[in-house]
Amino acid sequence: MSSGTRRAPPSAAVAGVDAPKSTAGSVAAQALDGIASGAHEVLAGDLSRRGTAGLAAGPAALCPQLTAV
Repeated sequence: MSSGTRRAPPSAAVAGVDAPKSTAGSVAAQALDGIASGAHEVLAGDLSRRGTAGLAAGPAALCPQLTAV
């Protein structure tokens, strides 16, 4: 990041989002649990887990209309 560039803190970026948000403590606890269990990746939150699962399922799962072609 250049010295003249400022970014809004993440909390400000999602302040207007009306959705459940993970607490810092919850994310930290999930990260520590993942490290302790030897996980290669830790996804803190249902939205992250669903998004990753959807991407892993492939393009046809995300865009069923692709299979109709």
